[in-house]
This record gives sequence, C-alpha cells and structure tokens, in this order.
Amino acid sequence: MSDDVAGAVADSDQQSDSNAAVCDTEEQCPVEIVLTIRREQEWAKNPDLETKDAQEGGTISSFDLVAKQGATVLKTVTGKMLEAAGPSSREAGSDQRITAGTYGMIVNPGSKGPYRFIQTDQGTARTRFGNRGLVNIHSGNKPTHIEGCLLPGGGSVVKDEGSETGEYPYVTGSKDKLAEITGLIDEYGTTESRTTYDGQNSYSNSYYSNVTVIIHEISGTTQ
Repeated sequence: MSDDVAGAVADSDQQSDSNAAVCDTEEQCPVEIVLTIRREQEWAKNPDLETKDAQEGGTISSFDLVAKQGATVLKTVTGKMLEAAGPSSREAGSDQRITAGTYGMIVNPGSKGPYRFIQTDQGTARTRFGNRGLVNIHSGNKPTHIEGCLLPGGGSVVKDEGSETGEYPYVTGSKDKLAEITGLIDEYGTTESRTTYDGQNSYSNSYYSNVTVIIHEISGTTQ
C-alpha cells in the first residue's frame, strides 16, 4: 500500500470514527468511500503571460479514492487533480480554488460532470462555500477547462525545484480517470433523498450518503 493510499485509509478510519459506525462483524459494517485530495503545487495567475491557460494558472493535487468496509479496503483509485489557482476563496466568480475541508457529494443535477460538492447543513454550506456554488467533478485537462471545478487525471505536469516544467498546469487521461472514479462510486456508493446545499442553491436530488470528500491545503498555505 502506497503512503498516499495509507493516508487516505487513515482519513477514512477517522471519518468512520467520527460517524461512530457500529458493527458486530466486518461484513455488517457499512461500506464507506473517502476521496482525499492533497494539494501539492500551484501555478499563480499571471495576466502578463501569453496564453489564456498560462494566465489562469492552477493547482495540482494528488487524490486517493478508497472504498472500505470495516478494516478491509475493497477498491482504490489514485490519480491527480487540477483545480484553479489560489488563494482559496469563498467568493463566487473569483476563479480561485475552493476552501480546503470536508464536503459531501450529490449526483450532479447539471450537465457538467457526474458529481457536485455540497454540505448537508445550510449553515456549514455558508461557512465552507461562502456564496459559491456549482463546484463539480468533471473531465478536462487544462486551466481553461476548470470553470471553478475539479478535473481528475492519471498524470500531471510537475514543478522541478520550484520552477514550472510546463507553461501551465495540466492533467492527462482525464476521461479515463473519471471513468475509474465513477466505476468505484457506481459499485459501492449509496444514495438517499436529502436536502443539501452549497453557497447558492439547495438540492433535493440523490445524495451519496457514504461518500466523504476531504481536501488538504498545500503545506504551509493558509486559507
């Protein structure tokens, strides 16, 4: 098990403890899914650069999606994630990444990707999102594809000793990696009817009751 996956399992264990799941045998334990996103490197916005993608910049993260039942890991998906550049923002239209923290997910009621980030409590939604909404996971490869959302991929450009090795951040193999994510969630996710919220809207469509998203900020970065 890689260090990243082990960390994601630890996040899942912590989430299980916080939910106080009780089961007599492992087979009776509910399946829990945790998507852990660890922000790693950022390309700052720079309007003086030549292309729109370079001007937009962005944030590259590693992610681990873990489905587990009790102490048993059932399935994992690992990869990279592309978000907007920082600093993290709760302001709609800021074109900056969302704040780090814990989120839930619903089936996206729109057409841009399969999932949307939400909170189950309206007050928490105001705190976490501010006046932002429509934060989805969908396919895409470069900053001009982000649209305030998160784009998964199998690989990414990296920074070498602090300098960009590419003009802008990007992920590769986004559609294939998104298919891996949806495959795991389709297999192990459970939905229920529940009112959920972001910073702009309330929703009544399917809520993934056993899925938790945990976003970790870049080390040394404050929100």
